[in-house]
Amino acid sequence: MAVARINRGIAAIDLNCERSAIIPVCLATKDEWREYLNSDEQEFRSVFMEWIEGTVYIVEFGTQEQQRFARSFEFVLARPPAFWGYMALRGSAVVPNYPELPGFQTDNSYGPRTVVGTPIPGVRFILCVAVTDDLASAEYKLYTVQRDAQDRVRPLPHLDPVPVVGPHTVVTFDSWELLGLPPGANIPPIENTQFPVPTVDVDLFEALQLARE
Repeated sequence: MAVARINRGIAAIDLNCERSAIIPVCLATKDEWREYLNSDEQEFRSVFMEWIEGTVYIVEFGTQEQQRFARSFEFVLARPPAFWGYMALRGSAVVPNYPELPGFQTDNSYGPRTVVGTPIPGVRFILCVAVTDDLASAEYKLYTVQRDAQDRVRPLPHLDPVPVVGPHTVVTFDSWELLGLPPGANIPPIENTQFPVPTVDVDLFEALQLARE
């Protein structure tokens, strides 16, 4: 029922004409939105949609520029030889079981492999990058997911977008957070390679330049 209703809301929108920054589709509960996320009968791919305070929105349209940047970002992120030994690609995954976070679906996600021990479960970082037509420019927001004393996820703060500019625009991820390990925990080598510490640094401007090529 919920999937069909959301699909009807999408069908009523002229997607060939409507290109505003965010397009409301219909009202829905969080459970109804989750049902749509898990459905194989989506009228519009949920990766381009979001549930915000009781309303389902189309928040972006899939573009070649977006796909090219996503591939370039992954290339720069995974450049350290040890990266794939410690981290696994989770793909375009729905973020589950976090009612405090918006119901969104990632373009790509990454998580620690079990070879590093028993990772602490949970989302650590959310990186949002917006690219313009022809990759003329880009801007980003990087959220660090915080938890309270009861291990509940705190609401994401308001962040202003940061322009991606040359010669470098570097985002930094804490290595232990990426691997789901306590701060300062031992990170054992794998096949004579070592995960970067104390941080994994990604140059978004380099990724943007690669996507333009």
